[in-house]
Formats: sequence, structure tokens, C-alpha cells
Amino acid sequence: MDSKRLLWVFFLMVMWYITSIAAGVYNKDFLLKHDLPMLLTLCQSFAGVVGGLVALGSLRRIQYFSTTQELKILILLGLVHGVGTVLTNISTAKSTASFTHTIKASEPLFAVIISFFVVGLRPSRLELTSLIVTTFGIALACTTEFDFQLAGFLTALLSNVVFSTRSIFSKKLFAESPLDNQNVFLYISIITCNLLIPAIIYETSANGFAKVASAVALGSSSLWILVQASVSHYLYNMLSFLLLHEITPVSHSVWGSFKRLFIIYFSVWYFGNAYSVWNTLASLVAVVGVTIYSFSGATPRPKKKDPRSCNSRNDRSPGAPT
Repeated sequence: MDSKRLLWVFFLMVMWYITSIAAGVYNKDFLLKHDLPMLLTLCQSFAGVVGGLVALGSLRRIQYFSTTQELKILILLGLVHGVGTVLTNISTAKSTASFTHTIKASEPLFAVIISFFVVGLRPSRLELTSLIVTTFGIALACTTEFDFQLAGFLTALLSNVVFSTRSIFSKKLFAESPLDNQNVFLYISIITCNLLIPAIIYETSANGFAKVASAVALGSSSLWILVQASVSHYLYNMLSFLLLHEITPVSHSVWGSFKRLFIIYFSVWYFGNAYSVWNTLASLVAVVGVTIYSFSGATPRPKKKDPRSCNSRNDRSPGAPT
């Protein structure tokens, strides 16, 4: 890698970390003021629509789906993405940001479990090791969390399950469609915005129109935080896609694991949450477990002679980053 490209990758990496930390902080900051996870998800998706149209439109890289089958898969991806993001935001509202991100760090391992039961893909020893290490880290995080909230824990786990199923639909879409990651993210953002309309109506009726209106009142600090949360959410997703073009998927996953660690520790400092040595160790163990899983993707599985065995770990297509 030449010096110019190295500097470019370094710049993307730094901005990826900064925007990810900003998204984590602003999301929690907004939800502390207004417990409106549906509204936050809608604004995050809307930022994805506007940002995607501007970025891809200016580069003349907008692609179009051509078949009904592609549209069906995109709708499923949009539904999964919307539900997973809503669950993540609910968890962020109910628990500390650091605890939610510790649980969210285990997301790749749910893909191992789902792949085993749905696709029949047996995990390697390295994947099993990562599963044990990460599970231990999560268990330690739950037992040492000062303000453990069952609702926050369960919604974070459910979001991991939902997001893990996304890779199955993504793989099917990329096998049948020429759409790239950034265009897929644009389409699922559009679909998520539309699917969230009933949820927004329900949230407004449950909380009262005045409360929702106060969160988006012009000139209010809440609106400014909501805009920052939405824009930073879009930016870290786009920076993640750009990095995937410059480094290997394994390197991207490893750096993503350590990014999660930065978010955890920064949010603890920013919000002044009670945090012990055991909490620090728990989050570190969970992230190390996911890092081990990332390296398992670089170890090819020996080919079997059985012609019916056509699944490979390296064939998994990544979904949109979270």
C-alpha cells in the first residue's frame, strides 16, 4: 500500500471512529431527553435516504432494481433493518449506552448460530472459541452492570438476532442483483421510512402529540441533537462502506470490534456512568471474542467431497453496517 493510499485509509478510519462515537453519544443523549425510539429510527433512515441520494446522485452511481424478486428481498431487508434499529434504540433508551454496545458486540456470533440451524453451516473450532469467550464477556457484563435493565438486555439481544438474519437476505440479493452495498443501503432506508409510518402513529398516540412535537420543535436543542444523531448515523455507515473498498473484510471486522470498545469507554466518560474494573473487563472480553470470530473468517474450511455441500463462510455477503 503506497503512502497516499495509507493516509486515505487512516483518514477514513479516524472519521469512521469519530462518527460512530458521535452517533452513539447523540442517540443516547436524544433518548435521555425524549423516549421516542421510533422517531429516532425514522430520522436515521431519512438521513440515509437524503445522504444516499445526494452522494450517489452527484456521482451518478444510483442503480435500479429490475425484477419483482429483487424488490421483495429489498422489502424484507428494509423490514429487518427497521426492526433491528428500533430494538437497538429501545435498548439504548432503557440501558446505559456502554451496556447496550457490549451486548451488541456479540452480533456476529448470532450469525454463527443462525447459519447452523437455518443453513446447516457447522461452526469451526475458532468460531466456537469466539462464541464461548463472547458469551462469558456478556455474562460478566450482566452480572457486574450497576443499573441492569432486563428490557434493555432483551431488546439488544433481539436486535442481534434480527440483524443476523439480514446476512441471509443480503446473500440472496447479491446473488441475484447487480446492486452494490451503498445502493442497497439507500433502498432499505427508503423502505424503512415507509414501514415506520404506522409505528410513528402508534408512538405519537401513546406519548401524546405535544411530547413528539416538542422533540422536533424548530430551534430546540432536542431537534439539533436529533439531526446530529441522524447525520452521524448515516456518515458512519457510508464511511464503513468506503473502508470496505480499501481493506479486507477481516481487517474491517477487527477494527470494527475495537471501534465498539472506543464507543463503550467514551460513552462511560461522557455520561458519567458508574463503571468498575469488572465492567471494563467484561466489555474487553466480549470484544476480544468477536475479534477471534473475525479471524475465523480468514481461515478457509477444507472442501468436502460431498457435492451437496456448497456453503462456504467466505460466501457470506455483509449487510449494512450497524
